[in-house]
Amino acid sequence: MSSTLDLVSSEKDEHHSGESFENGSDTQGKKVKKAPLINNPVTFMHLLKGNLGTGILAMPEAFKNAGYALGGGGTAFIAVVCIYGMHLLLECSAKLRDKVGKSYLSYAETAKESMVYTEIDSVYFVFVSVNMKPILDNWIGETDVSIYTTLLLLPILGLASIRNLKILGPFITFANAINLFAIASTFYFLFLDIKPVSDIKPIAPLSTLPLFFWNCTLHIRRNSSGTANGKRMKTRKSMGGYFGVLNIAMVTVSYGSVSESVAKANDGNILAIAISVSLSTSVTLSYPLQFFVPFEVIYKGLESKMRPDRKLLWEYVIRFSLVLLTYGFAVLIPDLGIFMALVGAMSSSFLALIAPAIIHTLTVYPDFGPFKIKLIVNMCILCFGVVGSITGTFVSILDAIETFS
Repeated sequence: MSSTLDLVSSEKDEHHSGESFENGSDTQGKKVKKAPLINNPVTFMHLLKGNLGTGILAMPEAFKNAGYALGGGGTAFIAVVCIYGMHLLLECSAKLRDKVGKSYLSYAETAKESMVYTEIDSVYFVFVSVNMKPILDNWIGETDVSIYTTLLLLPILGLASIRNLKILGPFITFANAINLFAIASTFYFLFLDIKPVSDIKPIAPLSTLPLFFWNCTLHIRRNSSGTANGKRMKTRKSMGGYFGVLNIAMVTVSYGSVSESVAKANDGNILAIAISVSLSTSVTLSYPLQFFVPFEVIYKGLESKMRPDRKLLWEYVIRFSLVLLTYGFAVLIPDLGIFMALVGAMSSSFLALIAPAIIHTLTVYPDFGPFKIKLIVNMCILCFGVVGSITGTFVSILDAIETFS
């Protein structure tokens, strides 16, 4: 079982000056103030916002690349697999915490592969800049998208400075409200130009199916926010279960994605402008929620090398450096479609499918159940994720070469 234990940090000390870890006592036995725990409604809001980010806005492109028939069925299938992966991680976290003596393991502690979230955070910069550019250009004239990305840097730095999930609660609740307003408002535009079903392909060409895969997994891939939020819950057992916080949040997200997948907006309409502003604001406010995971990994790795009186300073150095890194990616690749393609194919499929299958296999070994059913299911998920990742990445790179050439 040594391979299983290697997946988590063996340190018993959970001392931390910020939000990302539960605090107990330091190495001298002194009492350290614990980070505030969050209740079920706040956890639900965090999960909802974590899944109603830029990914849901990629769903129209996903359905276009799959067809309405295959898109609907394929989305449901991928959703079930991804949610199952979330539950696998929660199960692994519960099993491994007993082995290493911790009260709860975050996703970053369960598997330190979460640094790909820096790429995903970069999508937030690109999305907001590209989405707001047509509106702002009407007021101030044609402006390069990198200028808007730079202007976004200051509010993102402020949001990334928030140090615990409880403080984020009101921001996330507001973001959910305006996000749901934007999604609901798109129904108005949906009925303005309804095409006959005969004009829409039920199944798209095989060559575009990999693009459907990455678009869909980008929407339903927030595994780490599930374990990170579960770690900070007052009633952690409420996270799992058939009617737990996780499943209720995922049902809500799945229902909302259907309307967003077929909605379109008219840029010249006041309501359309309000929708764009609402979505941009919502995505901006969700940045710190996704930011938690890479910050946890880096801070934990460097914490032992920090002087006690300099920990707070280094915490903010790491926070701001990560924000600047994601900003740099966004400026380097300002094409939203290509960026989301690469992130979805390379990162999201790993987080949502490949990593949970590998982690769960190592955790439960050798107890795979009757007929090794757990191993068989995990291997199927692993193969599905690998094939989707390879084909999606290949097609995305070809699109990038064609676009920039």
